[in-house]
Amino acid sequence: MNAFENKTAEQMEKWLDSWIMAIKNNAVSGFALSQNLIKNTYYAKEFGVNVVYDNNPELHGKTVDGFLVSSPESVRPDGKVVIFSDIGYINIKYILENKGLQEFDDFILWRNLIPVLKWVKKSELFIPEVHTAITTKCTLNCTNCNMLIPKHKQAGTDDFWELSCLKKDADLFFSIVDRCDNFQILGGEPLLYPHLGQYLKHVVKYRERIGKQLLIVSNGTIKPDLQILNICREYDISFIISNYSLCGTPNYSLRRDEVLQVLGRNNLLFSNNPAALPWSDFFLKGEGSAKHYQRCSPGFKGLNDGKFYSCHLVWSADKSNFLKAGTDDYLDLAEIKQKSNGKIELLKFNLGFHKNGFLNLCKVCGGCDPYFYEPIKPGKQ
Repeated sequence: MNAFENKTAEQMEKWLDSWIMAIKNNAVSGFALSQNLIKNTYYAKEFGVNVVYDNNPELHGKTVDGFLVSSPESVRPDGKVVIFSDIGYINIKYILENKGLQEFDDFILWRNLIPVLKWVKKSELFIPEVHTAITTKCTLNCTNCNMLIPKHKQAGTDDFWELSCLKKDADLFFSIVDRCDNFQILGGEPLLYPHLGQYLKHVVKYRERIGKQLLIVSNGTIKPDLQILNICREYDISFIISNYSLCGTPNYSLRRDEVLQVLGRNNLLFSNNPAALPWSDFFLKGEGSAKHYQRCSPGFKGLNDGKFYSCHLVWSADKSNFLKAGTDDYLDLAEIKQKSNGKIELLKFNLGFHKNGFLNLCKVCGGCDPYFYEPIKPGKQ
């Protein structure tokens, strides 16, 4: 449930203050699953985490990367806990709630607290992750595409976006945001974009503020040309390559393997999107709620058309005329920039402070909410 549904601005400030005080007093512990135990060591140390709870009994009582590992049974009901596992969040939430802890007030997902920490300690506006779509043209026509590419093709909105507009979006974003650790460039298929090289050269002006993950998300059907390969090598730009091997598209696996070989020969890092995504398609019928939005907890914010979207799918749904964005689903960055409290407003919006508690798209999108877990088969044409 959205922690701030029906709460006043004063109550929201008190929530922030309670976490700030806990951080300053080093009264924060961590909770992870074994495979995620030291995934966010850097941030755990910044939080002043004093102990990490893990469900692996073989680790209990041991020190891992400077953190004492303890049993979940020893969680204190009066403490503050940061969860360092996105995938295991729901299970950990259940454990902590059974201990009497309240979501948001007593425990929170790591990527929702880091922006608060940055703001308190450095007056730095930190957005963990943002996606920007540079085109809705694609080499595939996936039935269950969460970016709604078939809808764009039907509506005639499959297009290459103006380079000047994309540059302006990046400039506006980084004129307000001090740091973003994960900046993803999407499509459609971004390698189709005729001005990709120029766009990348513009975005890398902010390379030091983007952190490690400046990424191009590709479906694996197009080999990057020499210009793109050289830019990516020079500025440490990586790729996420989708895996649609079961989609039935002729020669897809062969083409994808060739793309991976090109990236490997050029010493470029890439990761594979899983063959099954934890996303449940647009099958709801007006069932959106604050609980649904919070369980989905979209970390993938959107940047397009001068707006910052709470979920990047909202922009695509609106652009394709599938479903209009609600006025509470995005912030106009030009307006935010002019406000004296604009940074704190964007910080709160990124944390999920919404008047309605959920987005208009939540009424039809199952999203990543495990309650509606009906994962799609990616790449079905």
